[in-house]
Amino acid sequence: MNRHQVDTWPWRFRVRDIMTGDPVFVDSGCLLADTASTMIERRISSVLVDRDGEAGGPGIITERDVVRAVANHGPAALQLASGNLMSAPLVCVQADEAAHVALGRMTRLSLRHLAVTDSSGAVCGIMTSKLLLRHQAGEALVINDALEAATSAHDLADVHALLAPMAGALLDEGMSASRIASMISSFYRKLTARAARLAAADEAEDGWAFFILGSAGRGESLLAGDQDNAIVSTGKVDDAVLLRIASRACDLLDAAGLPYCKGGVMASNPEWRRSIDGWQKVIAGWASRADGTSLLNVDIFFDLVHVHGDRMLTDRLRGLALETARTPVLPRMMAEQLQTWVSPRGFLGGLKTKDGRLDLKIGGLFPLVAGARAMALRHGIEATGTAMRLAALVELDKVARADLLAFTEAHEVFLDLMIRQQIRDLEAGVAPGPSIDVAQLAPRQKRRLRRCLGDVSRLPGLVLDVTARG
Repeated sequence: MNRHQVDTWPWRFRVRDIMTGDPVFVDSGCLLADTASTMIERRISSVLVDRDGEAGGPGIITERDVVRAVANHGPAALQLASGNLMSAPLVCVQADEAAHVALGRMTRLSLRHLAVTDSSGAVCGIMTSKLLLRHQAGEALVINDALEAATSAHDLADVHALLAPMAGALLDEGMSASRIASMISSFYRKLTARAARLAAADEAEDGWAFFILGSAGRGESLLAGDQDNAIVSTGKVDDAVLLRIASRACDLLDAAGLPYCKGGVMASNPEWRRSIDGWQKVIAGWASRADGTSLLNVDIFFDLVHVHGDRMLTDRLRGLALETARTPVLPRMMAEQLQTWVSPRGFLGGLKTKDGRLDLKIGGLFPLVAGARAMALRHGIEATGTAMRLAALVELDKVARADLLAFTEAHEVFLDLMIRQQIRDLEAGVAPGPSIDVAQLAPRQKRRLRRCLGDVSRLPGLVLDVTARG
């Protein structure tokens, strides 16, 4: 696997870091002559038209549009209304997206200007090709945007094949494992969204939503991911339709290289495809039964993130789930389950391995992820990421700042060791997994790993205490 052919700069910066802010708008009735004068006076290469969309906008006019209009209509073009010459609807990218998303979209659509929107959907800036020119890179940079052009499982698989080399290149460039995990999770969410969109191409898209669960929802996925997805509906959509959509989506994902979930946590399974009322009953049942299966479902369910369909349904479902979890019963059961966890760090500091490998998902990440989740749910924290949950608990004085530093360091160390091992395994033709080869660790790495495992071993008791407190 060649990891040195990718320019990783556009993966390390967000669109908001590069865009120009305070976009200039003109009314749709503004004459092209006045619009051109505005561009000259402001020293900008484009203006936006019709902010409120009352005349077919918002749209955009660029310097090239002015030149083209004059070439086609002569001097009379300058007396035409800008609304008649604008390009609409706007092609946009969100400010919080990585820069490579903007670059990919501009490359695929042959655009020199891209509108930038904030979280509310309002235009807040402009991205231009000039801003990105010195950071041009290879085709791998369009990895996420290429998903939007994918029309088959083969297309999805081709894009998915770029993920591991990209992760390796980012690691070589010094990006933290947690940020790489966030990037991988973002890709899995978009891959799932595209699969769901393709699966529903011939079906009605009203009245249901597709969402993703587990590590991809938390933003903590690595390269050994599998499917964790579900559907929520209004109850008015025929389940036969939803089953067709779910089955197609899951089949597409598997063919694209994201395997079926061995535990059956997929929308194609009727247990993970329910109406909003059905989900509400299930969640209430989880909160009243302290068996292992219920708590395992809870563990991944509360990390849910919307990927396709009616977002209001997903938001409503998440709100219902969080409301249920704010009672002390469910978090307490989750905390008690954590007491069965056994650290792979021996009494004298040795590491317990199997065939020379240590499963860091179970031995290290599990108590961190499950513990942070239980404590966050108990205290009404809506964040899904482990580090964000822990930070929010510190702000509420539920966790000491010294513990926050120890636990977030451990989380980063575990992710880093796992992603490095997965990349080595892929290069060796071995399927990646959650276990690391302890013999390959340097003495310094082993010492740090043992210390982090020791810190994490304090979590079960802390979680019991924090979930008991109101």
